[in-house]
Order: sequence, then C-alpha cells, then structure tokens
Amino acid sequence: NADPIYLPSVQAMTNGSAASLTTTASTFSTTGAWTGTLAAGSQGQIKTLICSGHVGDMVITVTNPAWTGSGTMTFSAVGQACTLKYINSKWFCIGNNGVTFA
Repeated sequence: NADPIYLPSVQAMTNGSAASLTTTASTFSTTGAWTGTLAAGSQGQIKTLICSGHVGDMVITVTNPAWTGSGTMTFSAVGQACTLKYINSKWFCIGNNGVTFA
C-alpha cells in the first residue's frame, strides 16, 4: 500500500539520520546526545516518532513545522512520542506524549 497515511513498516533511526518518509513510524534508542531530521512530507501523511531507549536527548529538526520557533522536537525520556500529520505543506502535531516543541 503506497497510501501516505498508511505505510506499514517501522524505521530504527540512528544518530544524525533522517526520519524515513516511507514508514509510518520511526523509533530510536539514544546512546548519548543525538540529532535527526524530518523532511517535508506528502499531503495527508502521518508520521509517528518514538523514543524507545534514552541515554541522551534526541533533537529532531523538522522541515516545514506548523509550530513557531526553531522547528525542533526534543525527546528527553523513554516513552516520549508524538504523531504528526502533513497538511497544506506543514507538519502539525496531532498527538504528543512529553515531547518538547521549539
């Protein structure tokens, strides 16, 4: 299924990597301070990011965020997660469990 709303696989991110736009979810288990990126999506696309292990914060820089500020999301504890939806060329947060947006 190539529908941008339902992409069936999960990506394991590493330090400095980009969140995949071809998977519904991306997880990461940090081993120190990590960074990542999320590029512009497709209209209607849903993306979930999940911190499954934490030794240091993960800061993801987002292209075209709908929130004001620097366009970053910071994950600072195990279990923090957020779900984003790409609408009108912007990533909107539609669900959040502890992630800090700046």
